[in-house]
Amino acid sequence: MKCSIVGGCALVLFAAPALALETEVTLDGHVGFSASHFDNDVDDNTNLHNNASRLGLEATASEGGYTGFLRYERGMDMYNADSDFDGAAFETESTNQDFVREFYAGIDSPYGRVTVGRFRAAYARAGKRVDPFYDTSLAGFSGTASTYGGQGANYGFSNLTNGFSDRVIELQSANYSGLSFNGNVYLDRGQENDHDYGAGVSYAGNAMRDQAFEVSLQYLEIENESAVGVPFRDPSDGSVPSVGGSPGPSSSFRVSGVYDLGSFSLGANYEYVDVDTEEDARHYSSVTASIPLNAKLRIAAAISYLNFPEDGPAIEGFGGTVGAFYEVLDGLNTYGGVRYVDFDENPSSDGTLALALGAAYSFDLNLR
Repeated sequence: MKCSIVGGCALVLFAAPALALETEVTLDGHVGFSASHFDNDVDDNTNLHNNASRLGLEATASEGGYTGFLRYERGMDMYNADSDFDGAAFETESTNQDFVREFYAGIDSPYGRVTVGRFRAAYARAGKRVDPFYDTSLAGFSGTASTYGGQGANYGFSNLTNGFSDRVIELQSANYSGLSFNGNVYLDRGQENDHDYGAGVSYAGNAMRDQAFEVSLQYLEIENESAVGVPFRDPSDGSVPSVGGSPGPSSSFRVSGVYDLGSFSLGANYEYVDVDTEEDARHYSSVTASIPLNAKLRIAAAISYLNFPEDGPAIEGFGGTVGAFYEVLDGLNTYGGVRYVDFDENPSSDGTLALALGAAYSFDLNLR
């Protein structure tokens, strides 16, 4: 169903010349690599990581305040052993292959935006916006293991912040004096019709001295029995979860926000994830800060706390992350950082230490 809907949108979009619409086609990419060291008191390892390298193609056609759009994006992971998203991690024959990150289409209008396909949906985007260490080798949402493929969210954000959701229909309202709404349906491909759904409200405005801020409240209800612990890719064992990073049947709430004070910005994220099979809910909290020291150098920090139930993953503790990001050339950035997690409760270790050095190059080319 997803492919047919996206394909139909694509036919309309690429018929743009016949309809005399204003069209644009862009090619963009991101190539990121890093070295990391991870120590969990039991053993340690040093690895090279591919930090979410990707290549995307996007086309738009606009007329009279309406814009049709189509995006296709692949991860460049064929030569990265850590990004075995549909291989040995799920005991299949396909290993170390690049994969489709996003494939979606939709229409943007004065009344709102409709998006259909595979992409990072509103619940995940609200968390990604707060995390300054997203898609670095300091990532690792539970803090108990080295980052999986050097991608995803930092400690203090749930696995629902990671990955991409399939078969999504997302409705976003227009902006009404800073206030906007979203609704999401994640279609179940199986015969049970256990569709997942979500909704949210966001507000963006200015506080004193025109300091910009944005807050978001998101709700996510997952009814699909399938779960995927490893983000970014559905397993190939017959289960078909729609929501990226799904813990299985659950109810989740996220409150997040960013406050730009001019000389620096602050962010905060809190998540309440109530998994049906666990007696108590999981709690995720994180406060972040980003401070530009000059036009090229920026430092970032995060203080985070996790509290998981004893009948679930049984993880509890504070974590801290500090890093520096430096722009060498236009589009070429480097970073270095450290993350330490001190567990009050964790069956495998008392604490974990992660160190990372990396570089990334991003580009954007207008093809039409």
